[in-house]
Amino acid sequence: RLVITDTGGNHAALSGEYATIPGEMKEVAAFFNKSVLRDVTQEAVMANMAAIRA
Repeated sequence: RLVITDTGGNHAALSGEYATIPGEMKEVAAFFNKSVLRDVTQEAVMANMAAIRA
């Protein structure tokens, strides 16, 4: 089921934040010696959260 909600807002002011997401995802993937984050399990990310943030 898909639900679409008109919140009356937009993401125009967030474009800079959205632009950083792919780079941050690649940095986390590189931490695990992977080229893309989809190759890393959620469990691995959660278990290494402190080291990833350091």
